Amino acid sequence: MGIEFQDIEQEDRTGSEDPFSNVGVIFFGEDGSWQAQRTGTGFTAAGEGVPQRLEPGLWVADMGYDQVRAISKELRGMTMRSDSWLKLSIDQIRTAFGLSGKRPDQSLPVIATIAHRVYRLSQEALRDNMGDLRYKSPHEFQSQMERAASLATAIATVNAPAVARTGSSEKRVIEHFTRTYQAGMYIGGRKEPPDDHINLAFHFPRLTYARRITEEDVPASSIWQIANRKDHQSVEDFLENMRQTGRPAIYKAVCQPGEGYVPEHVQVFANGLNTSMGDTHRTRFIDEEIKLLARHYKVSVEGVVAGSKWCPSATGQLLRSLEAAAGGADAARASWSVGLAAENILASALRAARKESPGQTAEAVWIAARDRAAMMPAIEALAEVGASLVSAHYGNITVRCPLDIELLMLVVDAAWECGLILPLESVELLRQMGVPIPAEPSLFGGNDVDYLLSAVVHRRQRNALWSLDGIMDLPADERARQFRILTSA
Repeated sequence: MGIEFQDIEQEDRTGSEDPFSNVGVIFFGEDGSWQAQRTGTGFTAAGEGVPQRLEPGLWVADMGYDQVRAISKELRGMTMRSDSWLKLSIDQIRTAFGLSGKRPDQSLPVIATIAHRVYRLSQEALRDNMGDLRYKSPHEFQSQMERAASLATAIATVNAPAVARTGSSEKRVIEHFTRTYQAGMYIGGRKEPPDDHINLAFHFPRLTYARRITEEDVPASSIWQIANRKDHQSVEDFLENMRQTGRPAIYKAVCQPGEGYVPEHVQVFANGLNTSMGDTHRTRFIDEEIKLLARHYKVSVEGVVAGSKWCPSATGQLLRSLEAAAGGADAARASWSVGLAAENILASALRAARKESPGQTAEAVWIAARDRAAMMPAIEALAEVGASLVSAHYGNITVRCPLDIELLMLVVDAAWECGLILPLESVELLRQMGVPIPAEPSLFGGNDVDYLLSAVVHRRQRNALWSLDGIMDLPADERARQFRILTSA
């Protein structure tokens, strides 16, 4: 009998037969040639000039936005995005796997496979939350993801209904959100180091860091009220009384330097000093920021805008789904691709899903502030041994160091003790310079579950790095078992 019956209540549930959207990667040569690969479908092609024989759908090119935009005008039936679509550029991924300088035919299969894994894992996390996001089928959001300017923006677009639960319809409340919002820390003019310096790009284990930033509740959509400090009430008493209410709060405050020197990275934390947007003297902060700034400034709090309730982070829920899909905590944290998927999910919280500006939801405001506050202890530790901040965002901390072997040893050791790690090519470069790279478990400042991948990178074990990541090519229900087999051999 050629009829298959299905319970009505099961009709809209996702089954294993629902296909995933796929992404391909295309490399362009200086001579006008190109090579393309889409791991999810097994498609490969090569040619010259403008590509005309590619599979329809989403492709990422190893080019900047302006170059891709020019080529895209001549393409039909496909969407091409720039090399930063995965948030990390293709060059950064090459650096992470030691592929710089390799021929395109050697590096393309690796980059294409990484892109496939990260995109697939991100979709698995979203599928796990379809009911909460009011989707009946993955087909309803996959086309949105393919059209988005980046993966983080794609995730933000699909997850928008959940994040909107922390928004507000009141114009004045939104104004407070946007005045409080500040993402990352950057110091202008330091992207390229002088000849006698080097920039080192450290990062925390990405999934653990993203989980940490999103594990606490964020303000829910609610009525926001204004409270002012009474004349006879001290700032300390006012803050303590507000904290005792347990309500989410945005403080109106002015930070004035005391007699002591305020470190440069603290100035950047407070006011966005020397950023590409110029100095931005902020007067709105959340509690995590006030606590940190009070160590260096005289903080005068004049008033507060307070919400009435909290709710779990929608971004945090996606990250929990990602970890579960990847095979649980151990398998997930041993995978480089899972980490990059986690960073894209974290970044999605700070991306505007539609035409509004970033920072119009409480979730974006609180996650951005918690991200910056969480990085400050490591930034301070690196500054104490002679490094200067270049940038810090999403757990990625880039510092500038003089080309002095002994100082570089101190910086790398301090980073390891904070739980920070380097990309594989930076490890190789420093070793060639004579700088020992730490990998001792007793000195590692991160969580035990993150030590395996961190040590694999610091010991330059490329094969182990790739084998651990390859677990993500298996069906979701086989990943945990394969991780146990691989690590017990």
